Amino acid sequence: MRKVLFLLSSFLFLWSCEQDDFIAEMPIAEENTVQTRAESSIADFNPTDELYDAEIPINIVNILTSKYLAVDDSRRAVLSNTVNDKTQWYCYKQWIKYGGTLSGIGGYMVPLLTRNTLNGADYPYVGGAIPPAEFGCYFSYNSSANNYTIDGYPMNPLPDPLNTASLKPENANSNTLIFDKNKSDLSYWQICPVGEYELVDIEYVRTTVDDFELNSATQVSTNVNNFGELTQSFNVDLSYDWSQGSKYSKTEGVTTTITSGLNIGLPNLVGQDSSVGFNETISSQSIKSHTFGEDITETVHVGLTANISVPPHSVYRAVCVSYIHGGTLTYVATLKNLINGKNFRVKGKWEGDAFVHNEISIYDVTDGRNVLVDRYNVE
Repeated sequence: MRKVLFLLSSFLFLWSCEQDDFIAEMPIAEENTVQTRAESSIADFNPTDELYDAEIPINIVNILTSKYLAVDDSRRAVLSNTVNDKTQWYCYKQWIKYGGTLSGIGGYMVPLLTRNTLNGADYPYVGGAIPPAEFGCYFSYNSSANNYTIDGYPMNPLPDPLNTASLKPENANSNTLIFDKNKSDLSYWQICPVGEYELVDIEYVRTTVDDFELNSATQVSTNVNNFGELTQSFNVDLSYDWSQGSKYSKTEGVTTTITSGLNIGLPNLVGQDSSVGFNETISSQSIKSHTFGEDITETVHVGLTANISVPPHSVYRAVCVSYIHGGTLTYVATLKNLINGKNFRVKGKWEGDAFVHNEISIYDVTDGRNVLVDRYNVE
């Protein structure tokens, strides 16, 4: 019975014999994980697994009330306005020690967050002895809203998924938690890694749901006349301005506080002259960057000059075409925990434009002709 509960529960807690502090394990049911949108790409990972690997504790926060999920002295799950040694839930994908000496690691002293329906009751309970009518709770991820519900269903005496209900406070001012089949704004939660983090690297990938295409636009077209008897060279100004946008979504699955290393590079696509393939990793630029999480729209000036040799009694035309990728990419950011120095990854969406290259074409348009003379790329 305990093995079954271990596999199906979502909140697992370690508690100290000396301090009676709680440390929690929160496995996410496989069907409810933050699903990767690209196979065999750098975005193919679950952010909550990353937290376990980096030994990062997390808080569970009710989005509407901004209160913490906690445990009171009767071992009933409640909301708490603050976080302290008694009420902070340190949640991992696997049991590990955190601070002090802890007992019950992988043993019988592991309490579960359950939906207690024993003797007609129905409330969230945390305890080591699991009555037959209790069943472990689990996370359900809502990808469209980037949040979770905490769901549970009773054993009567078998699992009864038709009676699944979500954990939420009784009302916006209450710290009492209940299970309710009717979801509301109070039913949604977020996972917040504890501590401060530095952004140390960022990469991009086009997943199968990203719309990121190469677009071209004629920026400048100008004629050069040579009425002389000799071939002449002309320096032709082909400079232009274009509007660049860049926007980063919140990280998916976990909500982090990044305090340093925020100056990041945009996707580095300079020199690529074809569409970015699916699952293709794109590094970040070192010369073009801005603050992570900051939405920008800015005018970019591109200074170009073409040197053209025009034969006598001829008219040449210089045309500059820009190639710019636009749409969405999935970003994968590597964060470093400023306390233990360990890294973990998060991901989200980047939307914007990324310059690739310019194409300059020279045509002979004398007497109505339109003959290509030369064409070359400028990064």
